[in-house]
Amino acid sequence: MASSKAVADAESDAKSTFCTQVDARFCDDFDDSDASTFAHWSTPHFAHAATMSRDPSDATPPFAARFDSYGIDGGVPQAFLKTYFTDPVTSSATFSFDIRVDQFPSITTASFTVAGLALASDNGGAILVVRQGSTTLEATIPVDGGASYTTLPLAFVAQPGVWAHFDVTFTKSAGTISIAAAVDQKSVLVSTALDPRISFGLPSISIGVIYTDANTDRTSFAVDDVVVRFE
Repeated sequence: MASSKAVADAESDAKSTFCTQVDARFCDDFDDSDASTFAHWSTPHFAHAATMSRDPSDATPPFAARFDSYGIDGGVPQAFLKTYFTDPVTSSATFSFDIRVDQFPSITTASFTVAGLALASDNGGAILVVRQGSTTLEATIPVDGGASYTTLPLAFVAQPGVWAHFDVTFTKSAGTISIAAAVDQKSVLVSTALDPRISFGLPSISIGVIYTDANTDRTSFAVDDVVVRFE
């Protein structure tokens, strides 16, 4: 018969999840979320038959979030989670998450946006865009009436059915904000200075089917272990 200590240790391990071991401004491993509410997030967005759900995870079990889109039916499919922070970024910010693409669009050049970090309320920051054969960060630059974009290619290609861990880091030095990225702890974008119109402020993050281009007929991917740290 197992000792009372062994039973207690087993129960403790069963209750332990990724986020219980993380010190961060924000963490969601989707293990304690209701699949219909995603309570850690400020706002869910749905449009044009895209969906989100909780799904079994083999990254850090038991669960991840799953996002699916089924093509454009007169509008852009969207199914993503967003949350806002009430403290400002002053010197640095890191947005980390695991992603596994299970289905790419049938057209190899079609793209879909899976994550974004806005550094301030005017949306300056970066979004992660995935295609078959390439992955890019698009730096979002606030301009009158919207945003312009600068493409930053990453030395990384997503493989179907394979988890990848992303760390996207922004740092400020001598008044200049720079961005760097790593996948599975390997650099895929060296520190690169961003447009001076991008500034630190009250940040927000988004994860899921944020945007698909007109050639995207189908996408399916899972996300797990979303973490935000900033000072």
